[in-house]
Amino acid sequence: MTALAETATGGRTPKQFFWNGKRVPYIVPWSGEQPLPGKLVHRRGPGGLALGYADEIPGDRFRDVLWIRMSGGLGKGRPNMPGVDPLRQRRCVNHFLCQVCGCPTERRDGRHLFLMHAAGGRAISEGERTQTPPVHGECAREAVRDCPPSAGIHRGTGGGCGRAAPGGRGITVRPSTVDHVPDSGGTGAGRRT
Repeated sequence: MTALAETATGGRTPKQFFWNGKRVPYIVPWSGEQPLPGKLVHRRGPGGLALGYADEIPGDRFRDVLWIRMSGGLGKGRPNMPGVDPLRQRRCVNHFLCQVCGCPTERRDGRHLFLMHAAGGRAISEGERTQTPPVHGECAREAVRDCPPSAGIHRGTGGGCGRAAPGGRGITVRPSTVDHVPDSGGTGAGRRT
């Protein structure tokens, strides 16, 4: 395990949770995890006018992208599949952790396997950027077998080896009012940005 991965996981394997006899992927949100309140405001940023929290702290933003605030609650309540918990997604992408088991996805060649939806049915190409966390080969097979079809994994899914790029699940707001618009998946996180 690399020092970076060891720091991200605390040097241990994350606890695994099961629901109806199947493992719940590490990045899936739970009903016990809820968006935290935060007043949204317009603010000036490096790129001009941007969205921010009135009481914003450094952890609310990564690479100048505002992240939704969520309460902790891994394993509490019911899994919200096919949702994505924004904090665990960010942790997996930044530290190359498997989105299914939460463990490092190191390979001897230094690359990582990504299982993601192929846009427009085209093949995933070498060097393509993604907000999708990497996955182990065995965990990818488990995800294709066990994840609900609404997750987009069964149809139009491809695999590719490469390096992760920044991205994430952001929040959607009405530009005129800065009111939060929940996504249809029920996570409160908004759509992919």
